[in-house]
Amino acid sequence: MIYLVISLVITVFGLLIVWEINRSLKEQNDILIFLNTKLNQDLNSVNSKNAALWSEVNSISSISETTKNQFEDLLAKQEIFEIPVGSQVKWLDKTGEEESGIVYDDFKTPDKHLVVVRGMKNGKLTGRYFTVSLEKISIVD
Repeated sequence: MIYLVISLVITVFGLLIVWEINRSLKEQNDILIFLNTKLNQDLNSVNSKNAALWSEVNSISSISETTKNQFEDLLAKQEIFEIPVGSQVKWLDKTGEEESGIVYDDFKTPDKHLVVVRGMKNGKLTGRYFTVSLEKISIVD
């Protein structure tokens, strides 16, 4: 009889321990379900913010690509002087006489590169402007 009572007490005590472990596991499972739900919400939020960020990055990169193209277009339009403006030059005119002057501009046509020069006589500027082919001009130091 004592053995029966002792085994009954041990069985009840064991059942109480198993029941307590089961209750604790259910509580922990509920906590894990709650945390998993919160984590999913946070992940969805992060994913949507990440998508918005990538969209913004792509927008910025397309803007920078547009800006780069505009900058390249501006550089292509920039005038490049073959002979620096203000340089003193000389050339031979149609009669073979040597002329001299100061460079004001140069430009290209489809078939020639021309230079705009203000004429000089005896070291003084005259009111005459000449358009001379680049090949005929030599720079005076």
